[in-house]
Amino acid sequence: MHSRTSVVDRYHRTHDIRNLFLCDGSSIVTSGRGQPTQPIQALAFRAADHISRFARAGDI
Repeated sequence: MHSRTSVVDRYHRTHDIRNLFLCDGSSIVTSGRGQPTQPIQALAFRAADHISRFARAGDI
């Protein structure tokens, strides 16, 4: 994903602030009709995994 077309990259890290990860429903591109709790939890777990990898590598 490019900064011109999205706020976050594929790791849910914002393009402008490298240590800011968005772990909420704002990155889900679906309608708000359904229950978003489980997808948001999955995105948060995925982002947490990437955060720990970036931290171990000294990237954040």
